[in-house]
Amino acid sequence: MKTFHIFTTIFLLISTVLHAAEKHPRVAELEDKYKTDVIQFLEGRFPGVPFSIIVSVDPLRRSFAQNYDVKGEKLPFYALDDEHIQDEWDDPTASLYSLSQRVKKVSLTLHVPDSLKDDEIAEIETTLTNTLKLIPARDEIKILPREWNVFPKLKFYAILIGGALVVFLLGLMLIANLTARRMASSIEQIKNKPSSPTGPISSPLVNTQKTKASTSSNESSDVRFNDPIRVREVISTKIENLVQIGELIRLDNFLKINRLGEKSPELLGSLLIQFPVEIQKELFSLSRDTIWLEAFTQPGEVNFNTLTVIEELSRAKPTTYRKFWELLLIQVWRLDHEASAFLKSIDSKIALTLLASMPKEISVPLAREVFPGNWAVVLNPEHENDELSEKKCEDLYHKALQIKPLVDFNTIEIYKNERELLNYLD
Repeated sequence: MKTFHIFTTIFLLISTVLHAAEKHPRVAELEDKYKTDVIQFLEGRFPGVPFSIIVSVDPLRRSFAQNYDVKGEKLPFYALDDEHIQDEWDDPTASLYSLSQRVKKVSLTLHVPDSLKDDEIAEIETTLTNTLKLIPARDEIKILPREWNVFPKLKFYAILIGGALVVFLLGLMLIANLTARRMASSIEQIKNKPSSPTGPISSPLVNTQKTKASTSSNESSDVRFNDPIRVREVISTKIENLVQIGELIRLDNFLKINRLGEKSPELLGSLLIQFPVEIQKELFSLSRDTIWLEAFTQPGEVNFNTLTVIEELSRAKPTTYRKFWELLLIQVWRLDHEASAFLKSIDSKIALTLLASMPKEISVPLAREVFPGNWAVVLNPEHENDELSEKKCEDLYHKALQIKPLVDFNTIEIYKNERELLNYLD
Protein backbone atom coordinates (compact mmCIF):
# COMPACT_ATOMS: atom_id res chain seq x y z
CA MET A 1 0.00 0.00 0.00
CA LYS A 2 2.84 2.34 0.87
CA THR A 3 4.56 1.55 -2.43
CA PHE A 4 1.35 2.41 -4.28
CA HIS A 5 1.21 5.86 -2.66
CA ILE A 6 4.83 6.53 -3.60
CA PHE A 7 4.26 5.58 -7.24
CA THR A 8 1.08 7.70 -7.33
CA THR A 9 2.92 10.74 -6.01
CA ILE A 10 5.74 10.30 -8.52
CA PHE A 11 3.21 9.97 -11.35
CA LEU A 12 1.42 13.17 -10.34
CA LEU A 13 4.69 15.09 -10.14
CA ILE A 14 5.76 13.85 -13.59
CA SER A 15 2.35 14.76 -15.01
CA THR A 16 2.54 18.25 -13.56
CA VAL A 17 6.04 18.83 -14.94
CA LEU A 18 5.04 17.55 -18.39
CA HIS A 19 1.94 19.71 -18.37
CA ALA A 20 3.96 22.79 -17.49
CA ALA A 21 6.50 21.95 -20.15
CA GLU A 22 3.79 21.51 -22.77
CA LYS A 23 2.20 24.94 -22.09
CA HIS A 24 1.95 26.90 -25.33
CA PRO A 25 3.98 30.16 -25.44
CA ARG A 26 0.91 32.19 -26.45
CA VAL A 27 -0.97 30.73 -23.48
CA ALA A 28 1.80 31.88 -21.15
CA GLU A 29 1.73 35.30 -22.84
CA LEU A 30 -2.02 35.63 -22.24
CA GLU A 31 -1.61 34.56 -18.60
CA ASP A 32 1.07 37.24 -18.13
CA LYS A 33 -1.28 39.86 -19.58
CA TYR A 34 -4.00 38.86 -17.11
CA LYS A 35 -1.47 39.06 -14.25
CA THR A 36 -0.36 42.54 -15.36
CA ASP A 37 -3.94 43.81 -15.49
CA VAL A 38 -4.70 42.39 -12.03
CA ILE A 39 -1.53 43.92 -10.54
CA GLN A 40 -2.33 47.36 -11.98
CA PHE A 41 -5.82 47.27 -10.51
CA LEU A 42 -4.79 46.07 -7.04
CA GLU A 43 -1.87 48.49 -6.72
CA GLY A 44 -4.08 51.38 -7.73
CA ARG A 45 -7.05 50.39 -5.54
CA PHE A 46 -5.16 49.02 -2.51
CA PRO A 47 -1.69 50.59 -2.47
CA GLY A 48 0.71 48.93 -0.07
CA VAL A 49 -1.45 45.81 0.40
CA PRO A 50 0.46 42.56 -0.33
CA PHE A 51 -1.05 39.93 -2.58
CA SER A 52 -0.14 36.97 -4.81
CA ILE A 53 -1.69 35.94 -8.15
CA ILE A 54 -2.00 32.61 -9.93
CA VAL A 55 -3.51 32.65 -13.43
CA SER A 56 -4.27 29.50 -15.44
CA VAL A 57 -5.65 29.62 -18.99
CA ASP A 58 -7.04 26.45 -20.59
CA PRO A 59 -6.87 27.13 -24.35
CA LEU A 60 -9.48 25.99 -26.81
CA ARG A 61 -7.50 24.18 -29.54
CA ARG A 62 -8.80 22.83 -32.81
CA SER A 63 -8.76 19.06 -33.29
CA PHE A 64 -7.24 17.68 -36.52
CA ALA A 65 -7.66 13.93 -36.16
CA GLN A 66 -7.42 11.74 -39.21
CA ASN A 67 -11.12 10.86 -39.12
CA TYR A 68 -12.07 14.52 -38.94
CA ASP A 69 -14.44 15.40 -41.77
CA VAL A 70 -15.18 19.01 -42.58
CA LYS A 71 -18.81 19.64 -43.24
CA GLY A 72 -19.79 22.61 -45.31
CA GLU A 73 -17.55 25.39 -46.54
CA LYS A 74 -13.90 25.39 -45.48
CA LEU A 75 -13.03 28.51 -43.57
CA PRO A 76 -9.55 30.15 -43.44
CA PHE A 77 -7.03 28.26 -41.35
CA TYR A 78 -9.32 25.24 -41.42
CA ALA A 79 -7.96 23.48 -44.53
CA LEU A 80 -6.80 20.14 -43.29
CA ASP A 81 -4.35 19.61 -46.12
CA ASP A 82 -2.98 23.14 -46.05
CA GLU A 83 0.58 23.54 -44.84
CA HIS A 84 -0.13 26.97 -43.31
CA ILE A 85 -1.13 27.58 -39.65
CA GLN A 86 -4.34 25.77 -38.88
CA ASP A 87 -4.99 26.90 -35.24
CA GLU A 88 -5.36 30.47 -33.91
CA TRP A 89 -2.97 29.71 -31.05
CA ASP A 90 -0.29 28.84 -33.61
CA ASP A 91 -0.74 32.13 -35.46
CA PRO A 92 1.99 34.55 -34.31
CA THR A 93 0.04 37.50 -35.74
CA ALA A 94 -3.08 36.79 -33.69
CA SER A 95 -3.70 39.40 -30.98
CA LEU A 96 -4.10 38.50 -27.33
CA TYR A 97 -7.62 39.89 -27.45
CA SER A 98 -8.63 37.41 -30.16
CA LEU A 99 -6.88 34.59 -28.31
CA SER A 100 -8.81 35.47 -25.13
CA GLN A 101 -11.93 34.43 -27.03
CA ARG A 102 -10.41 31.03 -27.73
CA VAL A 103 -10.25 29.64 -24.20
CA LYS A 104 -12.12 26.90 -22.42
CA LYS A 105 -11.63 28.39 -18.97
CA VAL A 106 -9.68 31.06 -17.15
CA SER A 107 -8.85 30.31 -13.53
CA LEU A 108 -7.66 33.20 -11.36
CA THR A 109 -6.55 32.55 -7.78
CA LEU A 110 -5.79 35.64 -5.69
CA HIS A 111 -4.34 35.53 -2.16
CA VAL A 112 -5.03 38.69 -0.15
CA PRO A 113 -4.57 39.64 3.54
CA ASP A 114 -7.39 38.65 5.85
CA SER A 115 -7.67 42.29 6.96
CA LEU A 116 -9.71 43.10 3.84
CA LYS A 117 -13.45 43.37 4.41
CA ASP A 118 -16.06 41.22 2.66
CA ASP A 119 -17.38 44.13 0.61
CA GLU A 120 -13.84 44.91 -0.59
CA ILE A 121 -13.32 41.29 -1.63
CA ALA A 122 -16.64 41.38 -3.52
CA GLU A 123 -15.56 44.62 -5.19
CA ILE A 124 -12.29 43.00 -6.30
CA GLU A 125 -14.11 40.02 -7.81
CA THR A 126 -16.64 42.19 -9.67
CA THR A 127 -14.03 44.62 -10.98
CA LEU A 128 -11.67 41.88 -12.17
CA THR A 129 -14.52 40.11 -13.98
CA ASN A 130 -15.35 43.31 -15.86
CA THR A 131 -11.75 44.40 -16.41
CA LEU A 132 -10.50 41.05 -17.73
CA LYS A 133 -13.79 40.47 -19.63
CA LEU A 134 -14.30 37.09 -18.01
CA ILE A 135 -17.46 35.03 -18.34
CA PRO A 136 -18.86 34.15 -14.88
CA ALA A 137 -20.43 30.87 -16.08
CA ARG A 138 -17.19 29.73 -17.68
CA ASP A 139 -14.32 31.33 -15.81
CA GLU A 140 -13.44 31.13 -12.13
CA ILE A 141 -12.08 33.72 -9.71
CA LYS A 142 -10.98 32.57 -6.27
CA ILE A 143 -10.07 35.21 -3.68
CA LEU A 144 -8.54 33.52 -0.64
CA PRO A 145 -7.93 35.64 2.48
CA ARG A 146 -4.89 34.53 4.44
CA GLU A 147 -2.77 35.72 7.32
CA TRP A 148 0.03 37.76 5.73
CA ASN A 149 3.34 37.89 7.51
CA VAL A 150 4.51 41.49 7.03
CA PHE A 151 6.16 41.91 10.42
CA PRO A 152 9.76 40.71 10.03
CA LYS A 153 10.89 43.83 8.16
CA LEU A 154 8.81 46.08 10.39
CA LYS A 155 10.40 44.55 13.47
CA PHE A 156 13.83 45.06 11.99
CA TYR A 157 13.15 48.72 11.23
CA ALA A 158 11.53 49.22 14.64
CA ILE A 159 14.55 47.75 16.41
CA LEU A 160 16.87 49.86 14.26
CA ILE A 161 14.97 53.08 14.97
CA GLY A 162 14.64 52.22 18.65
CA GLY A 163 18.38 51.62 18.93
CA ALA A 164 19.11 54.92 17.20
CA LEU A 165 16.76 56.75 19.59
CA VAL A 166 18.39 55.15 22.62
CA VAL A 167 21.85 56.16 21.41
CA PHE A 168 20.59 59.69 20.68
CA LEU A 169 18.97 60.06 24.12
CA LEU A 170 22.06 58.71 25.87
CA GLY A 171 24.14 61.25 23.99
CA LEU A 172 21.80 64.06 25.03
CA MET A 173 21.89 62.90 28.66
CA LEU A 174 25.69 62.81 28.58
CA ILE A 175 25.89 66.30 27.08
CA ALA A 176 23.34 67.65 29.57
CA ASN A 177 25.21 66.05 32.47
CA LEU A 178 28.54 67.54 31.38
CA THR A 179 26.95 70.96 30.82
CA ALA A 180 25.26 70.91 34.23
CA ARG A 181 28.54 70.01 35.93
CA ARG A 182 30.37 72.81 34.18
CA MET A 183 27.66 75.33 35.04
CA ALA A 184 27.61 74.21 38.68
CA SER A 185 31.38 74.50 38.85
CA SER A 186 31.30 77.98 37.29
CA ILE A 187 28.57 79.19 39.65
CA GLU A 188 30.44 77.79 42.64
CA GLN A 189 33.60 79.63 41.58
CA ILE A 190 31.66 82.85 41.09
CA LYS A 191 30.05 82.56 44.53
CA ASN A 192 33.42 81.96 46.16
CA LYS A 193 34.92 85.07 44.57
CA PRO A 194 34.95 88.25 46.68
CA SER A 195 32.44 90.89 45.69
CA SER A 196 33.67 93.59 43.35
CA PRO A 197 33.82 97.22 44.52
CA THR A 198 30.69 99.40 44.24
CA GLY A 199 32.15 101.33 41.36
CA PRO A 200 35.02 101.03 38.94
CA ILE A 201 38.23 102.72 40.13
CA SER A 202 40.05 104.63 37.41
CA SER A 203 43.70 103.80 37.05
CA PRO A 204 46.29 106.54 37.58
CA LEU A 205 47.87 108.00 34.50
CA VAL A 206 51.25 106.64 35.56
CA ASN A 207 50.01 103.04 35.30
CA THR A 208 51.73 101.04 32.62
CA GLN A 209 49.92 99.50 29.67
CA LYS A 210 50.43 96.03 31.19
CA THR A 211 48.60 97.03 34.40
CA LYS A 212 45.67 98.44 32.40
CA ALA A 213 45.38 95.27 30.32
CA SER A 214 45.40 93.12 33.46
CA THR A 215 42.69 95.23 35.12
CA SER A 216 40.55 95.17 31.96
CA SER A 217 40.87 91.39 31.76
CA ASN A 218 39.79 90.90 35.39
CA GLU A 219 36.79 93.20 34.99
CA SER A 220 35.60 91.51 31.78
CA SER A 221 35.73 88.06 33.43
CA ASP A 222 33.20 89.19 36.07
CA VAL A 223 30.96 91.36 33.86
CA ARG A 224 28.44 88.63 33.29
CA PHE A 225 27.28 88.34 36.91
CA ASN A 226 28.89 91.17 38.86
CA ASP A 227 28.16 94.11 36.54
CA PRO A 228 24.88 95.68 37.82
CA ILE A 229 24.16 97.35 34.50
CA ARG A 230 24.42 94.09 32.59
CA VAL A 231 22.38 92.20 35.19
CA ARG A 232 19.70 94.92 35.08
CA GLU A 233 19.50 94.64 31.29
CA VAL A 234 19.04 90.86 31.45
CA ILE A 235 16.41 91.18 34.18
CA SER A 236 14.56 93.87 32.23
CA THR A 237 14.38 91.62 29.15
CA LYS A 238 13.10 88.64 31.12
CA ILE A 239 10.53 90.76 32.99
CA GLU A 240 9.26 92.10 29.69
CA ASN A 241 8.73 88.51 28.50
CA LEU A 242 6.96 87.59 31.75
CA VAL A 243 4.58 90.53 31.48
CA GLN A 244 3.89 89.77 27.83
CA ILE A 245 3.01 86.13 28.60
CA GLY A 246 0.62 87.26 31.35
CA GLU A 247 1.05 84.27 33.69
CA LEU A 248 3.05 85.91 36.49
CA ILE A 249 0.25 85.70 39.08
CA ARG A 250 0.82 82.14 40.28
CA LEU A 251 1.18 80.78 43.81
CA ASP A 252 4.48 79.16 42.90
CA ASN A 253 5.86 82.51 41.71
CA PHE A 254 4.67 84.32 44.84
CA LEU A 255 6.36 81.77 47.07
CA LYS A 256 9.66 82.26 45.22
CA ILE A 257 9.37 86.04 45.45
CA ASN A 258 8.44 85.87 49.14
CA ARG A 259 11.44 83.63 49.95
CA LEU A 260 13.69 86.25 48.36
CA GLY A 261 12.12 88.86 50.67
CA GLU A 262 12.63 86.65 53.72
CA LYS A 263 16.28 86.38 52.76
CA SER A 264 16.66 90.11 52.16
CA PRO A 265 13.90 92.75 51.79
CA GLU A 266 16.38 94.88 49.85
CA LEU A 267 16.78 92.15 47.24
CA LEU A 268 13.01 91.79 47.01
CA GLY A 269 12.73 95.53 46.46
CA SER A 270 15.42 95.45 43.78
CA LEU A 271 13.32 92.84 41.94
CA LEU A 272 9.88 94.44 42.35
CA ILE A 273 10.87 97.92 41.16
CA GLN A 274 11.97 96.41 37.83
CA PHE A 275 8.33 95.63 36.97
CA PRO A 276 5.93 98.17 35.43
CA VAL A 277 3.97 100.24 37.98
CA GLU A 278 0.68 98.46 37.29
CA ILE A 279 2.31 95.07 37.87
CA GLN A 280 3.94 96.40 41.06
CA LYS A 281 0.52 97.42 42.39
CA GLU A 282 -0.99 94.03 41.50
CA LEU A 283 1.85 92.11 43.13
CA PHE A 284 1.81 94.27 46.26
CA SER A 285 -1.98 93.94 46.65
CA LEU A 286 -1.50 90.17 47.01
CA SER A 287 1.37 90.42 49.52
CA ARG A 288 1.16 88.85 52.95
CA ASP A 289 4.07 90.00 55.14
CA THR A 290 5.52 93.37 56.11
CA ILE A 291 8.73 92.47 54.27
CA TRP A 292 6.99 93.72 51.11
CA LEU A 293 6.63 97.15 52.78
CA GLU A 294 10.31 97.08 53.65
CA ALA A 295 11.13 96.06 50.08
CA PHE A 296 9.29 98.99 48.50
CA THR A 297 10.55 101.44 51.11
CA GLN A 298 14.26 100.65 50.80
CA PRO A 299 14.97 98.67 47.62
CA GLY A 300 18.53 97.50 47.06
CA GLU A 301 20.65 96.88 43.99
CA VAL A 302 20.07 93.98 41.62
CA ASN A 303 22.63 91.19 41.77
CA PHE A 304 23.05 87.53 40.90
CA ASN A 305 20.42 86.41 43.47
CA THR A 306 17.85 88.67 41.84
CA LEU A 307 18.71 87.26 38.44
CA THR A 308 18.37 83.70 39.79
CA VAL A 309 14.81 84.37 40.98
CA ILE A 310 13.88 85.90 37.63
CA GLU A 311 15.26 82.81 35.90
CA GLU A 312 13.04 80.63 38.09
CA LEU A 313 9.97 82.77 37.34
CA SER A 314 10.65 82.52 33.60
CA ARG A 315 10.64 78.74 33.49
CA ALA A 316 7.69 77.05 31.82
CA LYS A 317 5.04 75.78 34.20
CA PRO A 318 3.55 72.28 33.83
CA THR A 319 -0.06 73.36 34.45
CA THR A 320 -2.40 75.45 32.32
CA TYR A 321 -2.80 78.98 33.62
CA ARG A 322 -6.19 79.77 35.18
CA LYS A 323 -6.43 83.26 36.65
CA PHE A 324 -9.00 82.86 39.42
CA TRP A 325 -7.70 79.39 40.36
CA GLU A 326 -4.24 80.89 41.01
CA LEU A 327 -5.76 83.92 42.79
CA LEU A 328 -7.72 81.56 45.05
CA LEU A 329 -4.58 79.59 45.95
CA ILE A 330 -2.67 82.82 46.64
CA GLN A 331 -5.52 84.12 48.79
CA VAL A 332 -5.55 80.92 50.89
CA TRP A 333 -1.79 81.38 51.37
CA ARG A 334 -2.35 85.03 52.36
CA LEU A 335 -4.92 84.07 55.00
CA ASP A 336 -2.12 82.38 56.97
CA HIS A 337 -3.60 81.46 60.40
CA GLU A 338 -7.10 82.31 59.23
CA ALA A 339 -6.89 79.81 56.33
CA SER A 340 -8.12 76.88 58.44
CA ALA A 341 -11.34 78.68 59.33
CA PHE A 342 -11.95 79.53 55.67
CA LEU A 343 -11.34 75.93 54.53
CA LYS A 344 -13.72 74.60 57.19
CA SER A 345 -16.43 76.94 55.92
CA ILE A 346 -16.42 75.51 52.39
CA ASP A 347 -17.15 72.07 50.99
CA SER A 348 -14.66 69.43 52.18
CA LYS A 349 -13.95 68.12 48.66
CA ILE A 350 -13.14 71.63 47.46
CA ALA A 351 -10.93 72.19 50.49
CA LEU A 352 -9.03 68.97 49.81
CA THR A 353 -8.60 69.97 46.15
CA LEU A 354 -7.12 73.31 47.23
CA LEU A 355 -4.76 71.72 49.76
CA ALA A 356 -3.63 69.03 47.32
CA SER A 357 -2.67 71.75 44.82
CA MET A 358 -0.51 73.68 47.29
CA PRO A 359 3.08 72.90 48.36
CA LYS A 360 3.30 70.30 51.11
CA GLU A 361 4.95 72.75 53.51
CA ILE A 362 1.68 74.72 53.44
CA SER A 363 -0.94 72.05 52.82
CA VAL A 364 0.09 69.45 55.43
CA PRO A 365 -0.13 71.74 58.51
CA LEU A 366 -3.44 73.16 57.25
CA ALA A 367 -4.83 69.68 56.53
CA ARG A 368 -4.03 68.56 60.08
CA GLU A 369 -6.08 71.45 61.43
CA VAL A 370 -8.99 71.18 58.99
CA PHE A 371 -9.16 67.37 58.60
CA PRO A 372 -7.60 65.82 61.72
CA GLY A 373 -8.60 62.28 60.74
CA ASN A 374 -8.19 62.55 56.99
CA TRP A 375 -5.27 64.91 56.47
CA ALA A 376 -3.06 62.22 54.87
CA VAL A 377 -5.18 62.41 51.70
CA VAL A 378 -3.15 65.43 50.57
CA LEU A 379 -0.05 63.18 50.56
CA ASN A 380 -1.64 60.56 48.29
CA PRO A 381 -0.59 61.27 44.67
CA GLU A 382 -3.23 58.85 43.33
CA HIS A 383 -6.14 60.67 44.97
CA GLU A 384 -8.43 62.15 42.31
CA ASN A 385 -9.38 65.76 42.98
CA ASP A 386 -12.33 67.54 41.40
CA GLU A 387 -11.39 70.38 39.06
CA LEU A 388 -13.08 73.63 40.04
CA SER A 389 -14.61 75.84 37.40
CA GLU A 390 -13.34 79.39 37.01
CA LYS A 391 -16.74 80.73 38.17
CA LYS A 392 -16.54 78.68 41.37
CA CYS A 393 -12.94 79.80 41.93
CA GLU A 394 -13.96 83.42 41.47
CA ASP A 395 -16.79 83.11 44.04
CA LEU A 396 -14.50 81.47 46.60
CA TYR A 397 -11.80 84.06 45.94
CA HIS A 398 -14.17 86.94 46.68
CA LYS A 399 -15.37 85.10 49.79
CA ALA A 400 -11.79 84.80 51.02
CA LEU A 401 -11.21 88.52 50.30
CA GLN A 402 -13.87 89.31 52.89
CA ILE A 403 -11.59 87.76 55.52
CA LYS A 404 -8.41 89.47 54.33
CA PRO A 405 -8.82 92.19 51.66
CA LEU A 406 -6.17 93.20 49.15
CA VAL A 407 -3.43 95.54 50.34
CA ASP A 408 -3.72 99.14 49.14
CA PHE A 409 -0.64 100.48 47.34
CA ASN A 410 -0.91 103.70 49.34
CA THR A 411 0.02 101.68 52.43
CA ILE A 412 3.65 101.97 51.31
CA GLU A 413 3.58 105.76 51.70
CA ILE A 414 1.90 105.51 55.11
CA TYR A 415 4.46 102.96 56.27
CA LYS A 416 7.29 105.13 54.98
CA ASN A 417 6.03 108.21 56.86
CA GLU A 418 5.58 106.25 60.10
CA ARG A 419 9.06 104.84 59.78
CA GLU A 420 10.56 108.29 59.23
CA LEU A 421 8.71 109.52 62.29
CA LEU A 422 10.03 106.66 64.42
CA ASN A 423 13.56 107.27 63.18
CA TYR A 424 13.18 110.95 64.05
CA LEU A 425 11.91 110.17 67.54
CA ASP A 426 14.78 107.77 68.13
